[in-house]
Amino acid sequence: MFSSASVDTTTGQITLRAEFPNPKGDLLPGLYVRVRIEQAVRKNAILVPQRSIVRNAEGAAQVYVVKDGTVEARDVTLGESHGSDWIVEAGLEPGEQVIANGTMKAQPGGKVTPTTVDADSVTPAATDSAQKADDAGTK
Repeated sequence: MFSSASVDTTTGQITLRAEFPNPKGDLLPGLYVRVRIEQAVRKNAILVPQRSIVRNAEGAAQVYVVKDGTVEARDVTLGESHGSDWIVEAGLEPGEQVIANGTMKAQPGGKVTPTTVDADSVTPAATDSAQKADDAGTK
């Protein structure tokens, strides 16, 4: 049972005060512990590597999507960062191929032969239920 919470606005650190059973007496009164608590889980979240995000002239976030071997620029709405990935709030559908390597060479309308890479082998997944957009290289 949580009895109080406070947030340090300079560091973002949250201090919680809680009561819980301690039948073996592992924790003594006044001891502090460091706890990691899962705050929220987004089922079916789409994560893309930060390196796959490009900015247009207005500064809006875009990704290059490979559709039928052709590159198209797609506006995306980004959420929070998660490690070296961004959560995509809008603009991508699960399973779409995103160019993550070679974005400087890619041009909308250009023809590419994508090479799919297991996203989990490139960066760790946030959760087992999180989906990563496919990593595609340019030719």
